Amino acid sequence: MHGKAWLAVGMSALLVGVFTPAITAVSAQSTTTTTLNLFDDGDTNLEQLWDALIPQYEKLHPNIKINLIWNQHGTDDSAIYARLAASVAAGKPAPFDITDSGINTEGEYAHLFVRVGTAGIPNIKLVAPELIKENLYQGVPYRGSEVVLAYNSATVKNPPKSLGQLLTWIQQNPGKFDYCNPEDGGSGDYFAMAVVLDGLKASQIAAFQNPTSYHESLESAWTPGMNRLAALGKDMYRSGFYPGGNTQILQLLAQGAIQMATVWSDQGTSALQTGQLPKTIKLVQLKDPFYGSPVSISIPKNSQHIKAAEAFVNWVLAPAQQVTIMKAIAGFPGIEWKYLPAADQAEFKSVEAPYVAPMASKYSSDMTAMWQKVVAGASANG
Repeated sequence: MHGKAWLAVGMSALLVGVFTPAITAVSAQSTTTTTLNLFDDGDTNLEQLWDALIPQYEKLHPNIKINLIWNQHGTDDSAIYARLAASVAAGKPAPFDITDSGINTEGEYAHLFVRVGTAGIPNIKLVAPELIKENLYQGVPYRGSEVVLAYNSATVKNPPKSLGQLLTWIQQNPGKFDYCNPEDGGSGDYFAMAVVLDGLKASQIAAFQNPTSYHESLESAWTPGMNRLAALGKDMYRSGFYPGGNTQILQLLAQGAIQMATVWSDQGTSALQTGQLPKTIKLVQLKDPFYGSPVSISIPKNSQHIKAAEAFVNWVLAPAQQVTIMKAIAGFPGIEWKYLPAADQAEFKSVEAPYVAPMASKYSSDMTAMWQKVVAGASANG
């Protein structure tokens, strides 16, 4: 899923940037070097980002060294999570001091991380409070991405502005829209989620977003939306072909095979910057935004350097570092947009929107499984 790549980026960033006046004072008087181990399971672009940021942080803090533990694509996440959980249970030091990876959510449920707040991380006040709550107060969003609508401005002069308008456009322009299999890419997952939850009461949606409560019986409310997705199958590209991932959707747009699709804001922006997508492709957010995935970093509660790790995270959340990260990976900030410089807000104006939390992981998994039966199962190309 797309989200894991984002997770990897976040942790490294945090390690690069923790700083508070108190930490500075201690570093200036001490001859002891503190090493912060940062665990990250992201892609190569994130590794390059940290390779650039870490020296900046170390220059500001001569007595702090950051050791990047790189686990590309999360291949060893299960084993590393087991090590962390075992170290907490045994009361031994954590194998790392900061983590931005696929293990974070599971670790939050198991209460393996430090409870974050303004006392240790003053800049956390720049982050929307609901995002901290969604991470059970154990993770700090430092960047993220949202699903947005991509369209070919050469052929689509008046793009949809709402989900209802989008669904009508799809029906009126068969074969010109597509989304990837929700099991293989978040941009397809969040499109399906938007349709499934469309029209439900706010209280119902809030229940599906709650990571601390799970009631399978509530899922019957998805039936109308799931049937709607199945009915739309004939109007998809090749009458119901759902590519296996976010990248394949971008390729269909680049080839002109489709004229509109849901894509991740960061991947779409990066593809436009590198020329992988033609300049005629535009990215917009709907009136009611698609769901987004802020990426958080966490500090194990048995880290031997909690204060230094908190200082680094605080530095990463400062507007200057947030802008650097956004531009380097074409992503969204972890802090609220209003705290960014006006010029940088303007650059992302077409897709700028508050994060809208998706379903909690268990509900999301169930929805994907239902989609495979109801939607993919009804399509010969699914």
